[in-house]
Amino acid sequence: MSESAEATVYEYKELSSTNSQMRHLMKSEPMEELSVVMTHYQTAGRGQAGNGWESERGMNLLMSVLLHPCTIEVHKQFGVSQAVSLAVAEAVRSFGINGVCVKWPNDIYIDDKKVAGILIEHSIMGATLADSVVGIGLNVNQLRFVSNAPNPVSMAQQLGHPIDLFEVFERVMTHLTQQYERLLNGDEHGLTADYHQLMWRADSQLHRFKDDAGEFDASIAGVDDIGRLVLMLPGGDHRAYGFKEVAYMG
Repeated sequence: MSESAEATVYEYKELSSTNSQMRHLMKSEPMEELSVVMTHYQTAGRGQAGNGWESERGMNLLMSVLLHPCTIEVHKQFGVSQAVSLAVAEAVRSFGINGVCVKWPNDIYIDDKKVAGILIEHSIMGATLADSVVGIGLNVNQLRFVSNAPNPVSMAQQLGHPIDLFEVFERVMTHLTQQYERLLNGDEHGLTADYHQLMWRADSQLHRFKDDAGEFDASIAGVDDIGRLVLMLPGGDHRAYGFKEVAYMG
C-alpha cells in the first residue's frame, strides 16, 4: 500500500479483477474516497456487459477507483460515467495524442481504435448512489494485441515510444479529481456539453446502426438526461437507446 497525492493505492502484482478486489477490501475495512486498487496483470478483467479485457503483464494501466457520490440521485448516475470518461480522455490527450474521443457510453477511442475501457459498478442507498467502483483499463505500452478484439491501440503505438506508467496514473487521477468535483458541484450541463464535444462520430454525418428492427442510417445527436444515446434520422425524428439496445455498424 502506498500514498499518491490524495489517493491511497493498493498495488498488486496480479489480480483476477481490480473491481472485485476493491469490493473485497470494502467489506473488510473502511475505504476512503479516491482509494485505488492497481495491478500489473488481470486474469479476469472485465469490460461492459461482461466483455473481456486483454492486457500484457506490466504494460498497461489497470486500476479501480472508489467514489462516494452520495449526493447524486440514481437517475443521474450517467453523470459519473461522463466525468470519468472525460477524465481518461483528457489524460490521454495531455500526452499530445490527437483524435481522442468517447464512444458512447464510456469507451475511449483514438480515431477509430479503442485505447481504454471503463466499467463502473454502483451501489445504491435509497434515491441516491452510495458508492461507485470505477474500473479503468488503459492501453499504455502494449505493442502487440493477440485477442480477437477488433480495434485495440495503445498510447505508445501512437507516440512511437514507451510512457512512464506512474505518470499516466498521476494524470488520470488529476483529471478524475477535477471532473468528479465538477459533478459534485452540480455542473451537469457543463459536463454534458464537454461530453458531447468529445463523442465519437458526433459529426452530423449519417452512420449505419442496427436495432431490433434492423439496420438504419442516423447521425449522433448526443445523450439525453439519463444517458441514453440519441440518434437523429434523416427525416429529423429522434430515437433514444439504452446500452446494448443499438449497435454501430459502420
